[in-house]
Amino acid sequence: RDFIVSDGKESRTISYFDNSQTIKSNLSTAATSTKAQVSTVNVSGTVEEGDIFTVTVSGQTFNYTATSADVAVGQNAAKNVATRLQASISTAISSGRLQAI
Repeated sequence: RDFIVSDGKESRTISYFDNSQTIKSNLSTAATSTKAQVSTVNVSGTVEEGDIFTVTVSGQTFNYTATSADVAVGQNAAKNVATRLQASISTAISSGRLQAI
């Protein structure tokens, strides 16, 4: 399944492949000529080892596969997944692969 957030100029796509999770997106700040779009994505539900989470930002795809260590923390598993994806996106920004406006 794909979940797409778009402001008409850019879109973010989140893919997930398990019916036990839900995804909610909230547009915090709409894009303008001087401000980047800010969207918050929340994952909830049961995260299982091997679940693959994908976020696409400005055409670049970031993946994270849930591990047994993620699952072992129980209710914090979704937070672990989000933290790993956020770190991957932050690394892409700091390395220049992804431009933050």
